[in-house]
Amino acid sequence: MLTLANPKRILIDKAYARRTAERILEYLIDIDQYRGTGRLFVP
Repeated sequence: MLTLANPKRILIDKAYARRTAERILEYLIDIDQYRGTGRLFVP
């Protein structure tokens, strides 16, 4: 499960949205490392 720190900000701040997308992509690339993790925090 992913938890977004400020989901509304993604809609109005392009730089923040980009950083958030990059972090999610990093999680997906290393998905085996995060298996079993209950929650991943995306600042």
